[in-house]
Amino acid sequence: WLQIKNMRNNNWEDNWIIRPYVAFESKLESSLQHPLPHFELPPDLEHTQFPLPYVVFRIFDTQDVPNRPEVPKLPRFNSIDRFLVEDAIQNVINSKNLVKKECAESLLRISGRSSMPLNYMLVEVLFGGLLELPV
Repeated sequence: WLQIKNMRNNNWEDNWIIRPYVAFESKLESSLQHPLPHFELPPDLEHTQFPLPYVVFRIFDTQDVPNRPEVPKLPRFNSIDRFLVEDAIQNVINSKNLVKKECAESLLRISGRSSMPLNYMLVEVLFGGLLELPV
């Protein structure tokens, strides 16, 4: 909930989501607009299953990353940017877990390395996954 409140306070802006359509914004604004049909959400049924909440594993805080110009700052624990980066890391791990070398290469190629300290975040996600394993 803190992430949603922070997003609202930041005018719903984030630093992580790639928006390729911004380059074509003037073209999109002047193109033909299509009406969207009315959409109703399905009713909430008793047998609807929602994902269970999970504990987010944190090792590093903003003070743990060196304060040097070449090292980007780690987002705060309640930042949506941090959640989105961790989700992207987890998606790479889940999709390429059977091919270890390709998984490692993909993790090192995640975009945004210049705006986030990805090495710290990779360690957090990997150790968090290890600690979730059954005994």
